[in-house]
Amino acid sequence: MISIVCWKWNDPVRDRGFKAEYYNIMYSMLARNISTAVQWRMVVIGDSQKGLTEDIHFLPLPVTKASPARNPYGDKFPSCYQRLWLFSEEADILGDRIINLDVDAVIVGNIDHMLTRQETFVGWTDPAFKWKKVAGGLYSIKAGSHTEVWDTFHPTESPAIQKQMKLFGSDQGWMSHHMYPPPGEYTRADGAYYAKWLPSNGRDLNDEARIIQTPGDLKPWNQHAHRAYPWMRTHWKA
Repeated sequence: MISIVCWKWNDPVRDRGFKAEYYNIMYSMLARNISTAVQWRMVVIGDSQKGLTEDIHFLPLPVTKASPARNPYGDKFPSCYQRLWLFSEEADILGDRIINLDVDAVIVGNIDHMLTRQETFVGWTDPAFKWKKVAGGLYSIKAGSHTEVWDTFHPTESPAIQKQMKLFGSDQGWMSHHMYPPPGEYTRADGAYYAKWLPSNGRDLNDEARIIQTPGDLKPWNQHAHRAYPWMRTHWKA
């Protein structure tokens, strides 16, 4: 069984306001773009199940050593260290294969090939990234693999180390410290894109794009994003 994991919790310091509706739409996009040959489920790990469709499996957010960790670049940036729990031995309760996916991504085509990779870890990399990183919004891991990412994490020392090494983000920076270059890669050839790499005000997508991430305030639930990228309206829906 492949578990596609999205995270949902309320950060009292920096509330991103992710609504249950967004997770339900993500489920619908996944269901439209995964064939019946692939056994999968969507799992939301979070602090509230309220409003989630019954098709989504819910796992209460575990309280771990990563819970109090903050982004070393300040609270104007998200602190997502809790997602590193997916590298722990305990995460095998999710099944054999775990896909971590940001809920603000837009799924625009079949993703079977992205879910069924067999490497112990597949990370999203691209030459357009400003630093050599494994992006935190999309990766695949075989459960129980690379537990050193979790085992070596310390809530205050690890963020300080990654800042010294100029590894940006929160969990993304620590993961990149251990996992770059990754055993397997998601690239544009696989369909991993940022929206900003696609033409603005273009209605048509290229044939490669499959999972499109939306950085900053360019979220698919914002109308200005739909005006800039009309394809969002076509694909980001229940």
